Amino acid sequence: MCNVGYVRVSTDEQRKRGYSVDGQKQEIESMAERNEEKIETWYVDDGYSGTNVHRPELKKMLKDCSRGMIRKIYIVDSDRLTRVPVHRYSFNKVFSRFNVAVVSNSFDWDTSTFQGSFSGDIKTLTAYYEVSQVRPRTLRGLKESARQGNYSKGGRAPRGYIRVKNPASSKSGTKLDKKEGYGWEKIIPRIFTFIAYRIDTTRSLARKLDKERAGGMRWDENAVVRIIRNPIYWGCFASCWYYQENHQPAYVTKELAELANSSLDSVTKTRKYDYVYGGLVKCADCGCWTRNDVTVKVRKNVKKNSSKRVYKIYKYYECPNCLKRINENKLHCMVYPRLRAEWKKKPQDLELYLELQEKEKRLFKRKDILNHDYDNNLISDDDYEQERKEILKNIKKIKAQIKKADKEYFSTFFPLSELEKRSIFQKYYCSLEYSYKFKTINLFKLNRSKKKN
Repeated sequence: MCNVGYVRVSTDEQRKRGYSVDGQKQEIESMAERNEEKIETWYVDDGYSGTNVHRPELKKMLKDCSRGMIRKIYIVDSDRLTRVPVHRYSFNKVFSRFNVAVVSNSFDWDTSTFQGSFSGDIKTLTAYYEVSQVRPRTLRGLKESARQGNYSKGGRAPRGYIRVKNPASSKSGTKLDKKEGYGWEKIIPRIFTFIAYRIDTTRSLARKLDKERAGGMRWDENAVVRIIRNPIYWGCFASCWYYQENHQPAYVTKELAELANSSLDSVTKTRKYDYVYGGLVKCADCGCWTRNDVTVKVRKNVKKNSSKRVYKIYKYYECPNCLKRINENKLHCMVYPRLRAEWKKKPQDLELYLELQEKEKRLFKRKDILNHDYDNNLISDDDYEQERKEILKNIKKIKAQIKKADKEYFSTFFPLSELEKRSIFQKYYCSLEYSYKFKTINLFKLNRSKKKN
């Protein structure tokens, strides 16, 4: 168990008032020296508000408290830990449960006496009141700045705009102005027109703009959607705290922007995928029908100069009860040998394939038994090595034969489309059962017997 110091700074103003990280550390070290103790570990949260509990170093410190690694926590003031009364009570419970003492320079976290607890609660309530007044003051300042014509939103200027000084502002405010020399006067209206009248899709338009390097920038679908959704392009400043039309220079009219937004709203973004065994796979363990699932990932090792993003699609069949799933390609490899016996009229190939799989299983079992006997000194070293080499050699041969049989699947069945594969499967089978526990498959044939009148 050790003594630790906790430091938190939220803004530059607090640093100027003497709450800098170095200043707090010096003060905490002097407190520890007075108690004839040393600070062994530091927890520093720089740039986090006192009302925010999700601070990385605070979480780490509380976890160390629960592990019994901390004996004392040194802080400059109670508001360094929290400014919210509810959080203070929660922290008190944690510290008392794990026998952790909190030492403050202003003695406002001493819960052993009524006076210390009462003064600490009053100080936390005062800090919480101060924080609650900051937001209204900030919003009033932003509203006043927007009324003076400033673009009072933070971050970069939107595409096609540049920040310039606003001479009408009382303080050093900035407003937006159109960029010159990059063809933005044609790019922005083109985006709104193509989407409003459905001449092109957002994805296709983004690819074209990226290929042209329009405006000297890289483009993707999200950039096109953000431009259409942003009301600043028809001159409107809109936020949760202020709204004004004709606030900044516009690229398009309000009517065209509304038409583009309505056409974008009507487009459904759901993409459907074709499943070969969709609605045909049943879980053999619990008897539930599986549901279709998909995972889309961006492929790695794509050329850096390429503007296209290559996606890889993984299709699965998931049991809603067991919460297990199997990849469609793995299911293909299990289904194809049985399907080939019906489709290509070669049942002997299926028997050979199943026989190879059984041989492989028996060899693996024999290998486990051999290892068990060797561990229990039931077999000599020479016999063990000789038999083990023979088993591994046979496993390698069988794996090569199975691989050769699987190659035919990739050359005949795999290149077909999903609908063609499904039609071939449904021609001979009605459904299949898959055991997620034993990884076995069972196919159900169609009943072709005709009823006699």
